[in-house]
Amino acid sequence: MRIALVGPVYPYRGGIAQYTTSLTHHLIQAGHQAEAFSFSRQYPAFLYPGKSDRDLGQPYQPIPAHYLLDPLYPWTWLKTAQAIRTFAPDLLVVQWWVTFWAPAYRGLLAAMGRRSCNMAFSIHNVMPHEARPWDKLLARLALGQTDRFLVHSASQKERLLSLLPGRRTVSCPLPVHDMLASAAVPQAEARTRLGLRPDLPVILSFGLVRPYKGLEHLLAAAAALRDQGQPVQVMVAGEFWSGKAACQRQISELGLQDLVHLDDRYIPNEEVGVVFSAADICAAAYTGGTQSGVVKMAMSYGTRLVISETIEEPLAPEMTAGLRVVPPANPAALAEAIQSLLQVPAPGPEVAARVARASWDELVKAVEALAA
Repeated sequence: MRIALVGPVYPYRGGIAQYTTSLTHHLIQAGHQAEAFSFSRQYPAFLYPGKSDRDLGQPYQPIPAHYLLDPLYPWTWLKTAQAIRTFAPDLLVVQWWVTFWAPAYRGLLAAMGRRSCNMAFSIHNVMPHEARPWDKLLARLALGQTDRFLVHSASQKERLLSLLPGRRTVSCPLPVHDMLASAAVPQAEARTRLGLRPDLPVILSFGLVRPYKGLEHLLAAAAALRDQGQPVQVMVAGEFWSGKAACQRQISELGLQDLVHLDDRYIPNEEVGVVFSAADICAAAYTGGTQSGVVKMAMSYGTRLVISETIEEPLAPEMTAGLRVVPPANPAALAEAIQSLLQVPAPGPEVAARVARASWDELVKAVEALAA
């Protein structure tokens, strides 16, 4: 089958780019002719809260990609549509996670024409994490262009169907983000390279720091564990999009200066394996959001996980012993879960590799089903 994918791919940053890059790669491995049609620019600089939306690290999983689409220039929407028509796909899959792209996507799909090929959206978030009053209108504007959708959680499916009743959906959990798992190193080496103490457990908070990530609750849990005589180190590895001053103030007020390590930057590809190798537990103490690429990346390293109940991430049975689920915004429960997890062995890389392979096979089958 010929499959075109629209969305960010490497060298763009973040979980959506990793997902689209790896999905294209796995579709090709499965025998399909797949190509990505990506962006010449994702956002105007003044609208992007981070330092850059490009990943300057080493590339991974090279794929055929065309960087054509710009959100502000309608002629690029037509140019991209023409390039996709020239490729002549049987199926077009568009990544959806933020309503900023609604006008461009509507223009692109309208230019493609409904009869050109089967067209579907892969839904990461129906609405942005920080939704605004006009987001529903923008979502309908773009998503209404097709009746086929790939969804990755039950709540996103429900939200989609409340917006566009009767649409056809194919469900599949997010796959394990294993594209960087081969970069793992021994834990002692990782901690030495990162300047972490070898004698205290390391709890990792990974990825962009945003209000819904619940970092303040993880810091409160670390203070509770210290007060109980079981101190842990908290490693915050990710660029702050907001709240850094408040985080530093909380660290000072709780007296955690010697136990919290802030690495306020986007972690490049070649360092991700070191960061996860150093960790005993990855904590996703989110107060919102239903799925997490960070959780799937932690799974690829066989890292133990504590996540909040807002995250809908089904785990293979082999991984559940190393998982604890806690109520959101509950530092006491978070501290108890960390304490409990430290008493059980991590799943390990062999189990993680097996689960990752199965998860990508499942996603490839879900994409194939969109064309049926």
